[in-house]
Amino acid sequence: MTVVVDGVYYDREVGEEVLITSIEGNVVRFMYEDGEEDSWEVDDLSELRSFLEPANEIAVQADRSLHVKVKAMFDDTIIPEYKSLGAAGFDLHISEDVTVPALKVVLDTSEKEWKVSLTDNHAVVGTGLAFEIPLGFEMEIRDRSSNMFKDVKILTFNGTIDSDYRGEVKLHLTNLGSEDVHLKKGDRVAQGVIKRIEQVSFIQTDTLSDTARGSGGFGHTGK
Repeated sequence: MTVVVDGVYYDREVGEEVLITSIEGNVVRFMYEDGEEDSWEVDDLSELRSFLEPANEIAVQADRSLHVKVKAMFDDTIIPEYKSLGAAGFDLHISEDVTVPALKVVLDTSEKEWKVSLTDNHAVVGTGLAFEIPLGFEMEIRDRSSNMFKDVKILTFNGTIDSDYRGEVKLHLTNLGSEDVHLKKGDRVAQGVIKRIEQVSFIQTDTLSDTARGSGGFGHTGK
């Protein structure tokens, strides 16, 4: 963990937050919430990891060891950022106006046998962003939970951005409502989450270990 001046950290040993006021060599001076000052003398700042947790934006930013390069495709592209210290995802804004059509039932009576069809209620829109995800990580595209609590029902198709993809991130949108939805450039319609992943070795076999569930599929645990 990186400890920095003006960083606020939660001290698990005393149960309160401390403000780092100065770092001189191996001496870290800090202030408790009541204004009382004290100091730690450590051989290595990493020793503080055992009892300190970052508690403000300065401390969190300093402690982030994973760096993700992002390329703006346009001058006015909105670069992602986390909106709170505990946020897992960051908003993705669209880079152009787009209309997501509603799903409608079309009845064709021009022929002897009437035909019923459904209109396409999807649209693909760009974010104006390209990422360089570190090897061993992925970026998940997720829907924003707040989308389902609005009058306009827009669903973003969940997807994965692989670490070797360098193209623009685009969003696949679905309109679950009965009216066309018009989205404006800059609207937040999805979120991204950076996650660690692992590639595995597959071993072909004729037998698998037994479990209580076995081959039980959908609904095997009951209604």
